[in-house]
Amino acid sequence: MSRTAYQAWQAETVEDLLSLVGAVTACRLVGRSRATHHRQANPKPSMLGPRRRPQHPGELTATEREPGLGA
Repeated sequence: MSRTAYQAWQAETVEDLLSLVGAVTACRLVGRSRATHHRQANPKPSMLGPRRRPQHPGELTATEREPGLGA
C-alpha cells in the first residue's frame, strides 16, 4: 500500500469512526495524529492578494534614500 493510499485510508476510517467513538479514540485506533486529522479536515483558507515585502530593521526609509540628504 502506498503512502498516499494509506493516508487516504486513515482519513476515511477516522471519518467513519468519529460518530461512534469520537475524534481522540478514532485517531488513536487508526494511528493518526489528531492534529493532522483536524488540519486536513478543516484547512485554512488561502490568503489572497499580494504579499508584503519583508522589511529589514536596518533598512533606510524612502526619505533617507533620497540623494543629497546625507552627509
